[in-house]
Amino acid sequence: MSFAAIRATATSALTASQLRTQVAAANIANADTAGYSTKSVTQVATLYGTLATGVSVTAITSAMNKYLLSDVVSAASIAGAAEVTANVADALQSSLGTTSSSDGSGSSLAQSLAELETAASALVASPDSDVLKASLVSALDSVTNQLNATAESVQNLRGQVDHAIDDSVDTVNEALQTIADLNVAIQTAKGRNDSTAELEDQRNLALQTVAAQLAVNYFVNSAGAMRVSTSAGATLVDSTAHLLSYSASAVASTETVFSGLTLDGKDISDSIAGGAIGSLLAARDETLVGVSAELDALAAGVIGSVNAAYSAIAGEELLTGSDAGTIAVRADILAKPATLAVANADEANRLVAALTDSWDFLDAGSIAAGARNFADYATVLVGNAATASTAASSRNEMAQSTLSSAQNAMSSATGVNLDEETAKLSELEQYYSVAAQILTTLNAMFDSLLQAAKSA
Repeated sequence: MSFAAIRATATSALTASQLRTQVAAANIANADTAGYSTKSVTQVATLYGTLATGVSVTAITSAMNKYLLSDVVSAASIAGAAEVTANVADALQSSLGTTSSSDGSGSSLAQSLAELETAASALVASPDSDVLKASLVSALDSVTNQLNATAESVQNLRGQVDHAIDDSVDTVNEALQTIADLNVAIQTAKGRNDSTAELEDQRNLALQTVAAQLAVNYFVNSAGAMRVSTSAGATLVDSTAHLLSYSASAVASTETVFSGLTLDGKDISDSIAGGAIGSLLAARDETLVGVSAELDALAAGVIGSVNAAYSAIAGEELLTGSDAGTIAVRADILAKPATLAVANADEANRLVAALTDSWDFLDAGSIAAGARNFADYATVLVGNAATASTAASSRNEMAQSTLSSAQNAMSSATGVNLDEETAKLSELEQYYSVAAQILTTLNAMFDSLLQAAKSA
């Protein structure tokens, strides 16, 4: 073998060892980098006929496992949805509980209704007592105020959810654009025969970000470009990024008509499933609307029953408004409770019956139609919210645990093993030293031959 061939072989070994050392060092440096997968150098022997003449690097590849990635993407969508549902349910339960003037419990509205019943019953024994009339009017005002505050709180929560949708859309759009940009970068790198492993890691991380916000389908085509669509098939990334469009409402009320979530000019709100956005839409348009309807049904029942009884007594209504947001005690009676038109025990008993007798409720939210007194209805309303919050919290814990398990499985299979990479560095150092020694020896031999030639 000629000196040139030996030099070429040693140089190729030196170059390959140097590159493998750089990759191993990069693996160690990125051991804690989110989404990073172990990189490895693929090298093959270069041949002249059947004679090995060195080594060449053909690729730097990633250890990413497409099946484990699929598990993580799916789990991310479920976890994103579960987290939002749990947070909204917890906020709703807290909202219903904050209306209490005593201990902050979720049954405060039912307690206030029970206190109203007690105040009305006390008036039966002394219907001419201005003090007891004032107590009854105060208790009735407390109930109406709590209904007002709770209704407003539910609408405020809808507004917060609506703005969260806007924020999530921004997150999705940024990640979609990242995927589209990386598609171009990956295809360009492939055209130059450069490594795309780092770019693919970044793209996979962006995909997981999208999946946490809404359920997606995806695949990587033969050119190395990732294609992404919603679970319903609407294209999100092809040759370009198709960005979502949404504008949050300034305020939320029972009258608010929220804007649609659009993609390429088409409203896809109804087809969004999974992820944070799917749960946010469901909370805003279903869960919280249902609770609002339940509060309105309770308020309408109280208004109808009390006004019917008071009209039979005084020929006029005692409460104004039509729903939980507008129910109120008449301002003149609230200002002068002694003017409450109750003159005897029979009239007081009529008010007691209006508050304690069963009312025929229609279907509202998650509460089925049926006859209940108002305190019982309020207990069911708040109890349902508490039950839903507990269940959502449990589902969220399970979903987060599943996501963590999927991420750990992918990390174990594709992440950096520091012990292995450190040992590899030591081994590569020896390879590099050997290749360098060959070149040093070759140079010394060449110098000796050159000197011998000059002396001849």
